[in-house]
Amino acid sequence: MNPRPTLVVCEDGDEYTIRFARLLDREIEFQRASTHAEAARLLGAGALGILLDLDFRRTNSTDLVDETGATRAGLSAGERRRLAEIQGILILRALRGAGATVPAILFADLDEPSRSDYLARTLAPLTILPSSESLPAIANHIRLLATRKPMNTRILCLGNELVRDDGVGIRVGRILMALPLPADVRVELAPQLGFDLLDVVAEAGHVVLVDAMSTGRAPGTCVTLEGHAIERYSAGASASHTIGIAELMELAHRLAPDRAPATLHFVGVEGVAFGEYGTELTPQVEAAIPDAVEAVLRVVGANAELVAAGRAASALTVERGP
Repeated sequence: MNPRPTLVVCEDGDEYTIRFARLLDREIEFQRASTHAEAARLLGAGALGILLDLDFRRTNSTDLVDETGATRAGLSAGERRRLAEIQGILILRALRGAGATVPAILFADLDEPSRSDYLARTLAPLTILPSSESLPAIANHIRLLATRKPMNTRILCLGNELVRDDGVGIRVGRILMALPLPADVRVELAPQLGFDLLDVVAEAGHVVLVDAMSTGRAPGTCVTLEGHAIERYSAGASASHTIGIAELMELAHRLAPDRAPATLHFVGVEGVAFGEYGTELTPQVEAAIPDAVEAVLRVVGANAELVAAGRAASALTVERGP
């Protein structure tokens, strides 16, 4: 019998540890850590990943790490409160600084999408889950993390290559299709998000949408969103989709009600030329292709070698053009 994979649950109580053990005890072993030092020790012993709470207000002030990863004695009440409120982020930052590369999940309600984007980029591989996430979806995320690979992942690259910047999703998709992706990761090219993708989404455990955006951001801006945050930006997508993201996921779940809802990510590139026919991307959007390819590879759990290969292939494509 194969041993269960081990994950660290870093929190100032034991609520998450108990809940996850009840949910997935037959599949995964959960080990609790209440401080950065304990988390580092357990990861050093071979745990495959870490789940972190954000707020550590019950933790002793002498065990709280600051932005440098150090603990300090004699904290003022205000400084103690500040460090406790973001301790999960600070612990993960200290672990990354010490060389820990295991995947992580942070349970946090972050109001600003830009903050989530920044943390996901600088503390990768990281998934941020809000309190509104359902238990089946959380279980799916944890399984992905514990196996260190996506479960039946579908990357849906959307757009029209004949309408300037609207084709960036397809360009990213063609680069991804040429890479040695894991066996359970498949890339699909589609002109728009429509009902014809229902079967693809219904069978997937992880869906990654790649598309151009028109949201008023600076041209060439690349963002990564997940879960419910994606719904707020679906209307800004450049393509005239026949169905919204939330509606597509709901219909897919109805087609396969016995499956846990798919984990959902969105990688978007802000475009500017959507009313012109042509195959050339604007320079800012063209330059964002390596970042978009890397963002997709990171959310599907690619290793460092594959990420590097993706950036190299992207750079060659950008030099050659369409």
